[in-house]
Amino acid sequence: EAPAIADVFGRFQSQGFMVIGVNPNDPAPDVRQFLEQYHVGGLTSREPFEGPAHTAFRVTAWPAHFLIGKDGRILANEIQAARLNDAVAAALRSR
Repeated sequence: EAPAIADVFGRFQSQGFMVIGVNPNDPAPDVRQFLEQYHVGGLTSREPFEGPAHTAFRVTAWPAHFLIGKDGRILANEIQAARLNDAVAAALRSR
């Protein structure tokens, strides 16, 4: 799904869209290699499954996708990569 996320980020970044990735427990060199390989933009953090982001969003499995508005509200979740472009476009139109 990383190529789809990278594509959507590149397409909508100029409209204020940001990708924030949270990676659970993978070694930092592996995460860096993955990000470089798939040209994933945005921000990436690492935290354990018990971390604050996992807890706040009730993440139980990966990958998990959420669209979060500037006001912090969850606009959509459980988005399939094939529908990500349309979901982001709709969220940006509705703001």
